[in-house]
Amino acid sequence: MHRAGVSNLLTGSAEQEINFELEKSGRVFGVITDQSGNPLPNVEVILMSKSLDPNAEISDNLAQQTATDDFGFYSLENVSPGRIVIYCWPIYNDNYGVLITDPFNLESGEEKEVDGQLSSLTKVNIIIKAQKDNSPISSQQVNILHPYLEGFYTPSCIREEAGEIVSFYDRTDSNGQITFIGSALNYNLSISSFWYIPIYQELSISPNEVEKWIDIFLTEQDYTQYIR
Repeated sequence: MHRAGVSNLLTGSAEQEINFELEKSGRVFGVITDQSGNPLPNVEVILMSKSLDPNAEISDNLAQQTATDDFGFYSLENVSPGRIVIYCWPIYNDNYGVLITDPFNLESGEEKEVDGQLSSLTKVNIIIKAQKDNSPISSQQVNILHPYLEGFYTPSCIREEAGEIVSFYDRTDSNGQITFIGSALNYNLSISSFWYIPIYQELSISPNEVEKWIDIFLTEQDYTQYIR
């Protein structure tokens, strides 16, 4: 604890004391495995941090990265206190998806263990249909986003190399279908259209889910109330 005093120029007595403590950097470490508990080497581990100040801009995010060793172990040193998210991305292994941890707080000087398991990728098929007659809706924009990305800057390597795994934007084909490859994450799915009532819902993918089919029914907008 450091103390700073402001002295009275006439009496020399301390008029005010200001106490402050310098923030200390911390450490985040852990082991990344597959779902059988086998350690995974060469997994890119990216730490994204932002200030605990609720008024901080997203652009204030700080990034650090490393890779797991032969035993799946990683360690990130000199991490500033803040709100943290860890991204784990298997650079040389296309069999696993991206892992994104729940956000957590790292306090001043804290050492925190954050282990993770990577799961296999899942093929997700979404079919969009009209509620009134069950017919497929083509050329419908579908947006899928991992919710934690809304509050954190996405690492460039994930955006460029593994972007579809954490966010996906496309239009349905003539059969009303889109297909994307996802990780075992909880996504936010949104569909908006001039002709149909917008839909916002959660799309969850379970670990080891090889393929998933989802039917979504849209209800037409009622514009008759605006016609005079």
